[in-house]
Amino acid sequence: MAAVSTLIDRIYRDFLNKPDDLSAFSRLDGGINASVTSLVYESGLFSSEEENLLGNGALVEIGQELMLVTASNTSTRTLTVARAYAGTAAAAHTDEDNIFINPTFPRKSVYDAVSDNISRLYPTLYN
Repeated sequence: MAAVSTLIDRIYRDFLNKPDDLSAFSRLDGGINASVTSLVYESGLFSSEEENLLGNGALVEIGQELMLVTASNTSTRTLTVARAYAGTAAAAHTDEDNIFINPTFPRKSVYDAVSDNISRLYPTLYN
């Protein structure tokens, strides 16, 4: 699976994130485990317009996990989230992991598409 994750990272870098179309992102300010529903993001990376996007109903992505924002406090940089949104799995995340707002191409979707095609086209390679 590590090779597939590396391929996903390359797909994002080379094809899905054009230099002139960068996604809004920040980083976790402290690690979280799989059951935490409140997270803090680092200051200075989101613009005030991007922080306005963090209201109820926004999606944030850390790693391959999507989270639904249920409350936000921009003065303390704290988000309250519903974990494991849209079929993703709740996972532990480490300090300074990237947080993306409303990702155009969620990593889980890209990961599933690439994994499915590799296993379908090259079943012996995948196993």
